[in-house]
Amino acid sequence: MIRLKGLRQKYSVFILFPVTILIFGMGYAGFTYARKQLLTQWGESTILKLQRAAHHIDMRLSKPRDLIKLFHKSTNIEHAVHAQNLILEQLRALEWVTRVDLIWEKINLNTEYEMNIHHYLQLKKGSEHDVIEKREMVEIMPFHRGDIIRITPPKFDATLGGKTVILSSTLKDANDISVGILEVEIIFRNLIDTVRATGWWQEHKAFLVNEEGEILSSNTEEKRRKLGENNSPIEQSTLYAMKSVPFGTIFDKDIPPKEISGFYKLEQAPWMLVLIVPGKDILSTITRFRISFFVFSVVFVLLILFVIRFVTGRTVSSIKD
Repeated sequence: MIRLKGLRQKYSVFILFPVTILIFGMGYAGFTYARKQLLTQWGESTILKLQRAAHHIDMRLSKPRDLIKLFHKSTNIEHAVHAQNLILEQLRALEWVTRVDLIWEKINLNTEYEMNIHHYLQLKKGSEHDVIEKREMVEIMPFHRGDIIRITPPKFDATLGGKTVILSSTLKDANDISVGILEVEIIFRNLIDTVRATGWWQEHKAFLVNEEGEILSSNTEEKRRKLGENNSPIEQSTLYAMKSVPFGTIFDKDIPPKEISGFYKLEQAPWMLVLIVPGKDILSTITRFRISFFVFSVVFVLLILFVIRFVTGRTVSSIKD
């Protein structure tokens, strides 16, 4: 057991030790709290960024989807042929749409269809369109309803020199039998160009993936097909979380976390935006604060030690006298 000798040693131990513990204890508690708040704030701001980016993609997908839904409903209105051709023209007029096709499984010119065509020709008669194309006449067939709208993964189109996605919907008759398919081809690059231009997409690892984690687009040079394929713990944890919640943030198990991810699900397509950031980039401010706090704490403790030695020195001299 260490025995303290002299007033100066007792002052140093009984005053300096508690003060040092108090200073570093408060500093650690403050650092932990600030780190937690900083990570929470980053998570909230990242979700907002991803939500805004997802909204841009959703907006570009919603226009053709809304027109396809309108096409479905038009079968129950008067002069359906004329209205449906007008909707198809509006679809073709969208700047990022490259192709709109109606693919019929069979052509059944029943009485209802012949009446629709006759009425359509009457509407065209006497107008500036004197010639009615055969394709335009047989393009619209009667159908009862349209099925759900599906979107295909991006595929390379050699004709366009880039990737495209296709919105497709099955058209069914009153007996729920498929009679045709409506397809709308969209340039994939035009869907995500506003997202790829954002700062966070360019500065950190960013991905657009489907529900299975297959990478549709990314800003990395890694040649891989799926998220988590490189055995990254943060990517695997993100992929697991994506299957249960539409958005969120994931931290790895290290303290402080080495990597942090955020993800957000689109509304108009089964896709997810994913952002992965090194923890040191987020915590750089608090790390600099920790170093500064440690330096100032050491200086403060040394100052207290100097004051103790100065005061006790004078006290001891007075006692000796």
